Amino acid sequence: MTNTNITIPAGSETRRGEIEAHTRVLTRERMMAGLKSCAGFMCKDVTRFHLNCVAIEFGPGVMRFVSTDGHTLAKAEVPATVAPGSSAGAPKTFLLPSADVRALIKILAYKKHQADQQICISIDGRQLALTVDGEALTYRSMDAAFPPYEQVIPKDIDGGCGSLGLNPVYVARACDAIKDFGRATDSSLAARFMTAAGDLDPVRITWCSPDCGDFTAVIMPMRM
Repeated sequence: MTNTNITIPAGSETRRGEIEAHTRVLTRERMMAGLKSCAGFMCKDVTRFHLNCVAIEFGPGVMRFVSTDGHTLAKAEVPATVAPGSSAGAPKTFLLPSADVRALIKILAYKKHQADQQICISIDGRQLALTVDGEALTYRSMDAAFPPYEQVIPKDIDGGCGSLGLNPVYVARACDAIKDFGRATDSSLAARFMTAAGDLDPVRITWCSPDCGDFTAVIMPMRM
């Protein structure tokens, strides 16, 4: 059996928009959940430079964290407040390199009483800035294009599909990410596994919490 890849339509990459400051406010717990749950899905292949990162998207009232290695994909969406005077228009995307992702996760590690600490994070052009424990941090976005991830997340679900072969390493990665994302929320909420009708269509795994937000993992099946 071999693993199939997530296919991105050629020439359909999404790039950062015009330079404009976007600022969001969210809790330390939610920032950590978004980054940590997606970190394991970053590509380790240096020849796929544009995937060696977590894409951070500033949307209206939400922040999305997305990563993919071509075989699996993770998307975490957490509530975030639009800061006064900040733009709430079209989403802006920042590509945080893998080394910076790992370093920031260590910085964001918190004690229980710090979970609700408010973090202000802003993107201006190719620079991302935030303050943690009184320390101002700045990061520079990768000069690359991130694939249009929404195109590979199954939307039309058909219950008539037969059995699928999934790489257990990828399934474990998705389950670990769900645990990281929802660690401080209701563990009684079920994760839902869904697939489209085709034998080689990707599998979508979702976990939704009214408190924490939404997490989605996508796994490509193995060729049997």
